[in-house]
Amino acid sequence: MKHPDKILISKFIDNEIVDQKKVEEIKKHLSSCEICRKIYEQYLKVNKLVDMVDLEVSPDLYGEFFQKRINALSNQRNSLKISLSFALVLILVFIMSFSITLLTGRKSIEKKYQVAEKKSIVEQSFSSFLSEDYSNISKSVNYITK
Repeated sequence: MKHPDKILISKFIDNEIVDQKKVEEIKKHLSSCEICRKIYEQYLKVNKLVDMVDLEVSPDLYGEFFQKRINALSNQRNSLKISLSFALVLILVFIMSFSITLLTGRKSIEKKYQVAEKKSIVEQSFSSFLSEDYSNISKSVNYITK
C-alpha cells in the first residue's frame, strides 16, 4: 500500500472508515511504515489533548459567530455615521464663523469708508463758509488803507 493521506489516517483514528479491507491495509501499513506511524501517533496525542479539555460547544456556534460579526460591523457603521455627522457639524460651524468674520470685516471696512468720506469739522465749516453769501458783511467792514 502507498502512504495514506493524513485525512485517511485521521478517519482511521476516529473509526470513520467503513470498509474493513481498508482498515486492515492501514493497520498493516502503519506497522511497516515509520513515517505514517509518527503521523498516527501525533494524531493520537492531539486526540488525547482534546479529550482532556472539557469544552462545551453551543449547537448554534456558527450562527452566534455570524451574529456577533454582524453586530460588530453594525457598530462600526454607526461609529462612522457619528464621525461623519460630527465632521459635517464642524465644517458648518467653520463656514458660519468664516462668513460672520467676513461680514463683520466688510461692515467695518464700510464704516471706515464712510468715516473717510465724511469731512472733518474744519473742512465742513470752511466749505459752508465759502458757500454762503457773505458779501453783505464784507461791504459793511471798513478796510483801513494806508
